[in-house]
Amino acid sequence: MGESAVTLTTEQLRINPNHQIQVIKIGHQRTPVLIIDNYFDSLTSVLSLAQHTAHFAPDEATYYPGVRSKLPKEYVLASLKPLMKGLYNIFNIARELASAPVDNYFS
Repeated sequence: MGESAVTLTTEQLRINPNHQIQVIKIGHQRTPVLIIDNYFDSLTSVLSLAQHTAHFAPDEATYYPGVRSKLPKEYVLASLKPLMKGLYNIFNIARELASAPVDNYFS
């Protein structure tokens, strides 16, 4: 079964200017956890992408208890790009290190 022609444009992945980011620290090591509410202006296009192109199956590698489908690379990069500067600051990542997102799924 081939992939459908459904793709996301920059306009469809528009970041909600009123999104809210909360950083909480957990555990003895005070590990930062980000909670991001209302990140995208609309989820309609994201839901359409999942509905028309995702191939959900059990994840045998991680034993995730449900089904998953890999996210398209362009979606992951477009979603993370606006957050990268903040992520580098929160997690004290050296600026010379390049980001390389892996294991991104619809779940």
